[in-house]
Amino acid sequence: MDECNRRIAEYAKLPPEALKVNKQVLRDVHRETLHKVNEHESAILRDRWVSKECEQALMAFMTRKKK
Repeated sequence: MDECNRRIAEYAKLPPEALKVNKQVLRDVHRETLHKVNEHESAILRDRWVSKECEQALMAFMTRKKK
């Protein structure tokens, strides 16, 4: 906790606009990869939602008996 507080105090002394720009640069490095991964995951989810297995699971859920 002491180390964390020390670092926060150091970062608080830095120019805010420089920190903002630096954060943006770090995010931009991975932006394209993150978009590709998101597209891939979305495609998998779309396929799963229209699968027979999903349909059966939803039907089982909807027709379950309440206790």
